[in-house]
Amino acid sequence: MFQRRYDSRPDGNHVTILVTDGHSSNRDKTVEVAKLMKEAGIHVFAIGVSKKVDFLKLELVASQPPEEFIYHVIDYKSLEALKYIIVNITCAGIQ
Repeated sequence: MFQRRYDSRPDGNHVTILVTDGHSSNRDKTVEVAKLMKEAGIHVFAIGVSKKVDFLKLELVASQPPEEFIYHVIDYKSLEALKYIIVNITCAGIQ
């Protein structure tokens, strides 16, 4: 999934950030693809955006532990506040 031709460093953290309103058009496919990414060593952050986020759905796609990989904001403007948190986690090295 992360390939050298896109300047992916073999020793770098491979990260995907899923931003969702929690309403997947194909929930099973979303969960399946997230599982494949995690099996490939890609860390999956899941960010729910709305007042009615289904945290169980976020847990199905996010890497573990949930307190590190699942976030919630009430609107898209609020995503700005998360960028430094996620940068710090990914640049410090994910365990």
